[in-house]
Amino acid sequence: MMKSIYSLFAITIIYAFCTSCATTQGSSNSSTVSTAALTTASTLVTGGAGAGYYLFRKNRRGYGELNAKKVKNIKLLYDQNTKFISGEAVPIGVEAWLNTTGTKIANTKGYAEGDLDWDKYKVEVSGGTFINGKIHIHEDVTKIPNNTVEVKVSLVERPELQSSASFKLSSIASFVLKHNVENGEGLAPNIKFKIGIKASLEDGTTTLTKGFLGGQKGWESYDVTVKGGEFNKGTITIGYPKDNKVYVTAQLKNKPELKKEFELKLDYKIQCTANFAGRYGEHGQNGKRGRDGRKGANYSKTGGNGGHGTNGTDGEDGGRGGDGGDGQNVVAYVRADRDDALN
Repeated sequence: MMKSIYSLFAITIIYAFCTSCATTQGSSNSSTVSTAALTTASTLVTGGAGAGYYLFRKNRRGYGELNAKKVKNIKLLYDQNTKFISGEAVPIGVEAWLNTTGTKIANTKGYAEGDLDWDKYKVEVSGGTFINGKIHIHEDVTKIPNNTVEVKVSLVERPELQSSASFKLSSIASFVLKHNVENGEGLAPNIKFKIGIKASLEDGTTTLTKGFLGGQKGWESYDVTVKGGEFNKGTITIGYPKDNKVYVTAQLKNKPELKKEFELKLDYKIQCTANFAGRYGEHGQNGKRGRDGRKGANYSKTGGNGGHGTNGTDGEDGGRGGDGGDGQNVVAYVRADRDDALN
């Protein structure tokens, strides 16, 4: 009877083990993956290290690895509200999908906010060039066929997987050059102020430069020159102009006839803070050592121990520290200007 029970128990274990093997084998050969495991595109990993099956993972160096064999579709991403203007840069991205109606596997770095590097894709551009996740549109409109920028992206390991788009070039009809100096006050050498451009396109829409105007456009389409200062990404730093004026000129690169300029007069109405303190004084001398305590008194009784000696007196105060050094010499330069040079 006991032998029969053990035999039945062994058969049950073998059957359960075989059922588990069959289930596992069926899962590894199946082309259907549970969508519950594909909820996070940027961190998706199927199978552990050495499992031989993954969709997207990061290697030891932190670079994203995409299993091209599992990709069924790719999609080109861009801001559909973006105006394609000559000389400017437009960010793009790519999504990789497990199937045409299913779930994303991974996105490229940058605009698509993913972890996949661009070396997994080949990007072809007509009317511009592709550099580090951005389409750089040619400044010379004669290099843009039919005023249209065309972009095609394909997976390097599977060139048949492609995604493309074309964009009609927008042209700037006019623009306004602005600055953030209130009432023309507070201008002096080394003071910084902001400038911005509001451009009107031929289709009636407008664009704003980045910075104090709160727009998204860069300065690639414009040549900005400053007399009496320096320009850097929307910020002007005032120099030392001889005539106490700063002249700013902005010119459209592909239409030099479109030009705006303004001038600002320095008023030197600014607050200055100067510190003319000398160096710190030297440390005082160390205090002198206290005197030794007195000897203990003897008891009159024979054989008694003498009392403890009294504490020594306090040491003397340290010497006075040396005087601080003299402050630096102050030199003021005064330039004589005509009466009408300043208000």
